Amino acid sequence: MKKYVPLLLSSVLAFTSIQSFTVFAEGEDDGNIEEISEEGEEKAVEDTNLRILFTSDLQDHILQYKQADNEEYVTLGGYSRLANLIQLNRTENTVLIDGGNFSTGSAFSCLNSTSAPDLSLMSMFGYDAIALGDEEFTYGTQTLANMIGVNETVPTLLTGNLNYSDSEAGNALKSTLAEKGGSTYKVVERAGKKIGIFSVMKEQSISSDDVSLANAIDTAKDIVSSLNEEGCDYVIAIAHGGDAFAHEIAKSVDGINTVIASCDVDEKWGVEIEGETNIVSCGENGQYLGVLDINKEDGSISGYQLVAVTSEIEENPDVAYRINDYTNQVSSALFDAYGVSVDKTMAANPFNFTPVDHSTNELLNNNTADLITDAYALAYDDWYAQWYASWKTKKKQMLKAAQSLVDKNTEEQPAEESTEEQVEATPTPTPDTPEYQKLEEIQNMKPTVKKRAIGLISKKEIQSTFTKDSISALDAYNVVPNGTGSDGSFGESLILVFLKGSDVRKLCEYDVTYGRNGDGENQLYFSGLKYTYSDYRQDNNHVEEVYVDAVNDYYVPVHNDELYPVVTTLSTARDLLNLSSYTDGNLNVRYYDVNGGKIQKLSANVLTYKKKELKSFKAICTYLSELERNSDNIAEVSSSYKNAAEVKTEDTEFTLWGFFKNTTESQLSKYINLASGIVAAILGIKLLAFIISKKKEKDEENQDE
Repeated sequence: MKKYVPLLLSSVLAFTSIQSFTVFAEGEDDGNIEEISEEGEEKAVEDTNLRILFTSDLQDHILQYKQADNEEYVTLGGYSRLANLIQLNRTENTVLIDGGNFSTGSAFSCLNSTSAPDLSLMSMFGYDAIALGDEEFTYGTQTLANMIGVNETVPTLLTGNLNYSDSEAGNALKSTLAEKGGSTYKVVERAGKKIGIFSVMKEQSISSDDVSLANAIDTAKDIVSSLNEEGCDYVIAIAHGGDAFAHEIAKSVDGINTVIASCDVDEKWGVEIEGETNIVSCGENGQYLGVLDINKEDGSISGYQLVAVTSEIEENPDVAYRINDYTNQVSSALFDAYGVSVDKTMAANPFNFTPVDHSTNELLNNNTADLITDAYALAYDDWYAQWYASWKTKKKQMLKAAQSLVDKNTEEQPAEESTEEQVEATPTPTPDTPEYQKLEEIQNMKPTVKKRAIGLISKKEIQSTFTKDSISALDAYNVVPNGTGSDGSFGESLILVFLKGSDVRKLCEYDVTYGRNGDGENQLYFSGLKYTYSDYRQDNNHVEEVYVDAVNDYYVPVHNDELYPVVTTLSTARDLLNLSSYTDGNLNVRYYDVNGGKIQKLSANVLTYKKKELKSFKAICTYLSELERNSDNIAEVSSSYKNAAEVKTEDTEFTLWGFFKNTTESQLSKYINLASGIVAAILGIKLLAFIISKKKEKDEENQDE
């Protein structure tokens, strides 16, 4: 609960700090928020300060969401409450800014090309400027162009160091931004002062053939120079690329008064100073509204707080009405086809799951990942049932054909003298004939495909977790929200591939050796698999043993040449095809189909549901709905998920056997080369000693003569 003390205090401050209480007028949904005083007359709160209200990394969290608080949870965010909070804290000298990454992160992003709910709602709030973030490009440049184009009017979209290629989508975005008033910067007047606002993105933020990013520092310097020429008294920069990037911009570019740090930056409870520049941040998911007050005379800070967007804040009815309409659109566009509704409860949940920690590269097990990958593995069961039924039918046909050949061969055998009873008896096939041996071979055929699949997900795909009380279909979607299918449909599609045991081992090795690099986002989580590793061993050779679930939690060692079914998202499957480049050629994997042939096209192996691509959220919903039911006849998450499964286990003891056990081919080659070098060195030393000894003997003989 300690974590939320400042959150609750800031909510109180939000109401005590305003000089006039304002509400929203109810009426027709004309897309505008109307501010009125308690007396009903339009009135703006007077203030001699310049007030900067800012949000960032809203992540499409249009609805309120639950967040764990020890054993309980709190409800945070939501655009209808954020809208009210903005208006409660707005003065006549306010600038309202967003730092980007507003349009992806929940199911509402499926509407980006048709009704663009985030931009539409933010237009209602009266934003002066919104930065384009890297996540605005998640679904492609053309989708972003469509999202901007479907709105009649949008706030100024800051493009900063964004450049456009001559591609169709690049030109579409460029022309749409020009039509809708996109700009590298914006100048507004508040409190009798000119305020310049601009944004820059970290150069590595976007990978696209349609757009590119110029040098951020050089661009920022050019923009600040232009703002100075326009006579700006105060300059605000949005640094979209993380905390270190924000400090780099503040340190490297003179003339910036305040930097708003965005893109995976934790909330800052105090203003940080870099030289003469203030650096602030309000975190993500619309949990806080940043409020920074600046003395308009000398530019000094006169106040700063992060105001929590909690359930204590009243909803704006106009915004709530619009959100309800968007929710219905999401249900029709995405959920209805899979037999669930947005708010349908899939299972009761008696405890909070542990969120995946994106701030550490420590190799950890996680119960959120356990449930997701268990759901993926279960999706294989339906595929296996269909495959097994087909296999049985094929075997039956083969048996019938083989029996026919045996019967024919028996009938063609030369007649021998026999009794009348023997002639009337059914002919008995001869066991040593090829036809009979083939029949026996078919009779003894067993399924070669394993009954249990490995569920797999990359850490960077997991965006949220499951909180106490219940898990809805929307919760199931939002836990792995981004991505599209091979057919362009929204939501992560699931794919089934087969890997040799040697390649399964390589995935585990990748997890241990490279998953702990950088921010740890390349780590992998598994279901139906366990492995042990040792840090006494070398990189690319940490893994000692890998076990797979044969049946009912009975784990057996993997065999290098056997094929193992793996269910993962299409995004992860594509990503792991680049394993060789990620590991400097040390590791690589190859995908096979059920018959052991090399997969040529991943989309051909996407799992389906009623002739549609099976989505991650549908697999999770199905898994939850099939859990054991409680006394209220509601599916309930098992207490076995309260603690994470021991998938990754470190062997902390050094043994000679453990050091060399299951050594990889590349590492074995290094050991052989090392051993060869040592042997060569020893032989060389011995040879040199022999030569010296012989020379010495010869010298002694010469002296004797």
